[in-house]
Amino acid sequence: MSTKEECQYKMQYARNAFYFSVGSFGLATKPPSRELLKNFKFVIQENNIHVLEADESAPKTWLQYEFSFSGALQNESAEIFVKQTFNYMILQTFEAAWNYAKSNGLNSEFRNQDFFFFCLHLRNAIGHNGRWRFKNESYELPTAFRNKEINRSLEGKEIEGFINWVFGLQLCATISIWVSQSTPCKS
Repeated sequence: MSTKEECQYKMQYARNAFYFSVGSFGLATKPPSRELLKNFKFVIQENNIHVLEADESAPKTWLQYEFSFSGALQNESAEIFVKQTFNYMILQTFEAAWNYAKSNGLNSEFRNQDFFFFCLHLRNAIGHNGRWRFKNESYELPTAFRNKEINRSLEGKEIEGFINWVFGLQLCATISIWVSQSTPCKS
């Protein structure tokens, strides 16, 4: 069972991860903070991450991975992180809302929203190696949200660049608004 509060928490968590990645991008690529990265080393041990100054040591374990930055990250490298969390935000926002809808007798209402099939196809493409695949899907096509249309001509193409940051944030906000305004059916 997924409550409205659980759904909203999951959507906020995904959105905050995206915001954090944007902040990290800025810190890693813009002066003066990018120069500070050179002063640290990073040690990963099983499920622990240690951020250490050059003269510090992490607790010893049998297996660890250590790295540092000799200079600032290139914008393209740092942007990969932002793109991944952007896609994660869209995927998790849709999944959380759909699970909430199914758990609370709102599946039909959710499926009737103008964003549903658009976001369903976008979520499927994100979850399947970033490419549009419609072969076995009988979901409504073409489908559109705002000024973007998903249709069969996109088959096999990469999704990167299909929507921009603001469009994705607006899509997630629209889903979040639907959840906040919904009323779960009584069982």
